[in-house]
Amino acid sequence: MRPAHANPTTNNDQLRNQLSKTVGKVLSIASATVLTSSIMAPQSVNAYGVVEEPKSKKKAKIKVGETDLGIKYIDLKVGDGPSPYEGDVVSINYLGFKMDGTEFDSQYAKKNLAFKFGAKQVTPGFEDVLAGMKPGGQRSCTIPSKYMYGKKGVCLKDGCIVEPDEDLKFVITLKSVGAGYN
Repeated sequence: MRPAHANPTTNNDQLRNQLSKTVGKVLSIASATVLTSSIMAPQSVNAYGVVEEPKSKKKAKIKVGETDLGIKYIDLKVGDGPSPYEGDVVSINYLGFKMDGTEFDSQYAKKNLAFKFGAKQVTPGFEDVLAGMKPGGQRSCTIPSKYMYGKKGVCLKDGCIVEPDEDLKFVITLKSVGAGYN
């Protein structure tokens, strides 16, 4: 039973204030823990119980390759298996970008693009980049316009998707290489 002189509003206010102080202390402790852990350098303990600073990881140097036509590329993932030979049926996916980074085409949204390697069914730039790849490999490259769409570009009635003489960037994935039919 409540004493006659107690005011319910005062009790609620006191309870609210006490709760506020407790929550405030908990948040302060949590903030201090996060702050302290972010300020302190990470350490590790070796097998002998000695605390030491972790060794910094060396950044891998990016290796830029060059194809027979002089197209620069970076292997994002190296595949395994046979590289394509003339007459092989290859299957690829790709993303195409303009030099400003605007995506203009993507085969990923469609089925794989399959074609006979060396039969001039795709641009010389694509075939040159694919020549040294292996299935499962992924390569980022910049292909000069003369090996893609050249002076014509890709233009329609309402404008150009690729301007004439525009160099393009691609990320190409070689999905498979299969024996062709001659």
